[in-house]
Amino acid sequence: MIVLLVVSVWVTLACATPCPSHCVCDNDWVDCTDAGLTSVPSDIPINTTTLTLTNNSLHDISGDDIPWLPLLEELRLGENGLRTLTGDLVRPLPALKRLSLRRNKLELNDTGVLMSAFTLQELDLSSALSPGVSLLQLIEVFQRSHLYNLEKLQLSGNHLISLPAGSLSSLPCLHIVELANNSLTSLSESVFTNEQIAQISALDLSHNNISRLGSFQRFRKLTELNVSGNQIQCGCELLAFINWVISRGTLLDSAHYCVNETGGLTIISGTMARSLSHCIQKKGISTSQIGLITVVSLLIAVSAIVGLLRMPAAFRCIHKVYNNYTPAHPVQHGPQYTIVYKGKQYSAGDKQLAK
Repeated sequence: MIVLLVVSVWVTLACATPCPSHCVCDNDWVDCTDAGLTSVPSDIPINTTTLTLTNNSLHDISGDDIPWLPLLEELRLGENGLRTLTGDLVRPLPALKRLSLRRNKLELNDTGVLMSAFTLQELDLSSALSPGVSLLQLIEVFQRSHLYNLEKLQLSGNHLISLPAGSLSSLPCLHIVELANNSLTSLSESVFTNEQIAQISALDLSHNNISRLGSFQRFRKLTELNVSGNQIQCGCELLAFINWVISRGTLLDSAHYCVNETGGLTIISGTMARSLSHCIQKKGISTSQIGLITVVSLLIAVSAIVGLLRMPAAFRCIHKVYNNYTPAHPVQHGPQYTIVYKGKQYSAGDKQLAK
């Protein structure tokens, strides 16, 4: 009886709440795109699961500005010229799974804006940060937030030059990472934890300043990779990457090129491995590695010869002889040994010599 009463009240409230002005509502979906809003509407139906507030003038939003929406799973706040987020933005949204803040000018002065994001699975921060935001502020947002279930992170177009070790270590369930259109020159494995490396399935590094690629051998589940639009150099170092792509069947999004010796572009493909055949040596050792091994081997040989020349004469000058001399007191005959040591000769039987 009580359950039926609660459901009845819930349906009544949902139906009684009108659609916000200048918005479009369809069942549990509310779209307020281009509605000329300067604040978040307070009369959003309580049963809303998707709320779009894109392309308005919501320059500043506090956690107190958002109404209680217990069923909301997706919130879109992109393209608002949004500068300031204060308070716990997602506290009134206990079921939120997807949050888009793309194309804003966030300053991140309050790094606790996502502290209650326990259920969040996707976070879109593409072109969302003000140029003045430091990387340390962004990392602190991740570290202070409870993003334990975040699977997809979009950080494209944010002027990022590098990511220090452990930058994303507070996101244990991360599977998809988008870092396109930044100024990265490389991406170190130390950015991730070992668990993250083992589970990441898609990585977008397109349109950065990357010139050299590794083999990505440790990314065992990586099936989608985009490194197009970089200044990758054609050469022997690229062979390991190509062989990894072939062996893993990793999908390269769009066409990928490398810069050849003449400054032109060569498409990166499996057939390119043949043009790099001069890099292949026995057991897959590169030319530079072969040269290093050769030098080390020569040094070891020289050291061995020098050591042999310095060895005490007693160990180099043992000659086995047979003596026909019969002593006054007969002993068991057998081979005698003459030891030449410091210019003098010494003789001993087998047992004595052994001692």
